[in-house]
Amino acid sequence: MYTGYTLDATEGYRVKESGLRIRVEGQLREDFLRVCKKEDLTAAQVLRAFMRTYVERRMRGQQVDLFSETEMNVLKFGQGK
Repeated sequence: MYTGYTLDATEGYRVKESGLRIRVEGQLREDFLRVCKKEDLTAAQVLRAFMRTYVERRMRGQQVDLFSETEMNVLKFGQGK
């Protein structure tokens, strides 16, 4: 699991220290946000979960399967929140 986080000693939550700004087509953004909302997830949760999985797998030399049931469960119930 990707562990490149610092913890806030008082709250125990992961401290998010950096932002990432990307440019995408308007329709892609709208569709993405709509699907996230339907899944009861924020866009940030989905993107963070993807980034963690991508980094972890790449460090082990594995290809990421974006559509596997396991990946979707991580987004819904695991580290994405």
